[in-house]
Amino acid sequence: MEELKEKVFKANLDLVKNGLVLFTWGNVSGIDREKGLVVIKPSGV
Repeated sequence: MEELKEKVFKANLDLVKNGLVLFTWGNVSGIDREKGLVVIKPSGV
Protein backbone atom coordinates (compact mmCIF):
# COMPACT_ATOMS: atom_id res chain seq x y z
CA MET A 1 0.00 0.00 0.00
CA GLU A 2 2.83 2.43 0.78
CA GLU A 3 4.29 1.92 -2.69
CA LEU A 4 0.92 2.75 -4.27
CA LYS A 5 0.61 5.87 -2.11
CA GLU A 6 4.06 7.02 -3.22
CA LYS A 7 3.22 6.46 -6.90
CA VAL A 8 -0.02 8.44 -6.59
CA PHE A 9 1.79 11.23 -4.72
CA LYS A 10 4.46 11.52 -7.42
CA ALA A 11 1.89 11.36 -10.22
CA ASN A 12 -0.04 14.24 -8.64
CA LEU A 13 3.15 16.32 -8.51
CA ASP A 14 3.79 15.48 -12.16
CA LEU A 15 0.38 16.90 -13.13
CA VAL A 16 1.51 20.39 -12.13
CA LYS A 17 5.10 19.91 -13.31
CA ASN A 18 3.92 18.98 -16.80
CA GLY A 19 1.34 21.77 -17.01
CA LEU A 20 -1.62 19.41 -17.05
CA VAL A 21 -3.45 21.16 -14.19
CA LEU A 22 -3.47 24.53 -12.45
CA PHE A 23 -2.78 24.76 -8.72
CA THR A 24 -4.59 21.89 -6.97
CA TRP A 25 -7.16 21.21 -9.70
CA GLY A 26 -7.12 17.60 -10.81
CA ASN A 27 -6.36 14.34 -9.07
CA VAL A 28 -4.60 11.07 -9.79
CA SER A 29 -5.83 7.91 -8.11
CA GLY A 30 -4.50 4.38 -7.82
CA ILE A 31 -6.19 1.08 -7.13
CA ASP A 32 -5.06 -2.16 -5.49
CA ARG A 33 -7.58 -4.60 -6.90
CA GLU A 34 -6.34 -7.51 -4.79
CA LYS A 35 -6.99 -5.62 -1.55
CA GLY A 36 -10.01 -3.69 -2.86
CA LEU A 37 -8.46 -0.33 -1.91
CA VAL A 38 -8.23 2.99 -3.74
CA VAL A 39 -5.69 5.76 -3.06
CA ILE A 40 -6.61 9.31 -4.14
CA LYS A 41 -5.40 12.81 -3.28
CA PRO A 42 -8.07 14.86 -1.52
CA SER A 43 -9.39 17.85 -3.48
CA GLY A 44 -7.74 21.17 -2.70
CA VAL A 45 -4.48 19.67 -1.46
